[in-house]
Amino acid sequence: MSGVILYAACSSDDSSGSGPDAGGDASADAGVEGGTGGSGATGGSAGSAGSAGSAGSAGSAGGSSSGMADCDDDGVPETQLGTVEACSACGDVCVASRAEVRCVSGTCAIDDCADGWADCDKDYFTGCETDLTQQQSCGACDVDCGDPATGAECVQGICQVTQCPDGFDDCNNDFTDGCETPLTTLANCGFCGEPCSLPNATASCETGSCQIACKTVCTDPDACTLGECLEKECAEGWGDCNNDPSDGCEMDLNSLGHCGGCNQPSNCRP
Repeated sequence: MSGVILYAACSSDDSSGSGPDAGGDASADAGVEGGTGGSGATGGSAGSAGSAGSAGSAGSAGGSSSGMADCDDDGVPETQLGTVEACSACGDVCVASRAEVRCVSGTCAIDDCADGWADCDKDYFTGCETDLTQQQSCGACDVDCGDPATGAECVQGICQVTQCPDGFDDCNNDFTDGCETPLTTLANCGFCGEPCSLPNATASCETGSCQIACKTVCTDPDACTLGECLEKECAEGWGDCNNDPSDGCEMDLNSLGHCGGCNQPSNCRP
């Protein structure tokens, strides 16, 4: 009985000894397996996340990176953005009528215009739309030569008075006041800045040419030609004996041959 019990005890000890060891080993193995499996599961998750991240990264690189774009859809961003050929995106070409263009921060802009043209409306899409040889935009956007009837016209991009009425001219070169200067004055006689001054005589430019002023005019058609100058306004003791107004009253009337008057030698006293 006791042997049986001992056997049982031994069997129990062996079983329990083997059982716990086996169980422990199994548990340990299971734990190791479980741990490994757990790590594997975590690693699997991380791997998936990593794969997703990589895929997203690759997609981003395919679209654009650091100002580059994949314009031929080959997965390689080979086209530099920010240029006139690809300003903000593939195919965004900067071009405007009569203009030199540039790309500024992804936006097309006009850099300069062809000679004789301007971007007066500040609209890139209309280009350099304004002709600077026109009456209302002469040389610049805001220069208006006014009504051509006043005599001012746009000539090669400059407002100029091209035609004035007789006896007037644009002497100050300011088209805004037209033909402002009469050409019948002693300062502007016949031409801008042409003075009228004669020696020993009072000068006059009433007719637009420099003449000796008339002191006495014929008012009696029976006695003389109406309007004829009977006496010129010379300085005392001088006369216009050659009838040439350009040299004024050139003759000294106290000289031989012109004593007291032109061609009057008899009045002379030695």
